[in-house]
Parts: sequence; C-alpha cells; structure tokens
Amino acid sequence: MHELGIAKDLFEEIKRMTSNKKPKEVLIVVGKGTGIEKDFLEHSLKDHIFKEIGWEDVKVVFEEEEVSLICSSCKKEIKELNGFSCPFCGGSEIDILKGTRTYVKKVRV
Repeated sequence: MHELGIAKDLFEEIKRMTSNKKPKEVLIVVGKGTGIEKDFLEHSLKDHIFKEIGWEDVKVVFEEEEVSLICSSCKKEIKELNGFSCPFCGGSEIDILKGTRTYVKKVRV
C-alpha cells in the first residue's frame, strides 16, 4: 500500500501550507495516471496520520485530474490514446502534459 507513503508526503505539504496549523478542509488532486486509489489515500490520511495528531475532523476533498497527452510531431493534444501512436499523425513520440501527479491544491484554515 504505497498510498501511506504518499499520504505522509501530502501531510508534510499541508503542514507547510498552513504553517503547522490545523486546516478545516484540504483539496487534493489525484491524477488518473497515478494508479493511486483515492479510498486508500483517504484512509491513510484520516485514519492513520490525521487521527494521530487530532485532525480527525479535517474534511478531505479529492479532485480527479484527467490524463492529457501531446504528440511531439504534430503538437496536437490527445485525450485518449488507443495504442502507441498519435491518432492524428501516427507519430510515436507522445509526451504527458498532466494527470500523473498527486498534490495538495488548496487548504482552508
């Protein structure tokens, strides 16, 4: 369960963003390309990390970020890749624009 390690990193970021103050709400973005299970991540944060320091009532909200790709050849954005080449030009060099990160987007103190 690598979500616990990710939860610890997110917790450190939350503390940094709030100057170690307890937030009321935390908005976390989870990219669809991460493979992270939001339920496990929430469990790790609320039932393990937050519970240990008295933050059980902190509201955790998740926002899912779609994966977005771009073709290096034709520079067109690709929303869905079916195979290993660009659906527009057939190019094989595809770069990831977004959807592979998990991060704290906003905290409300």
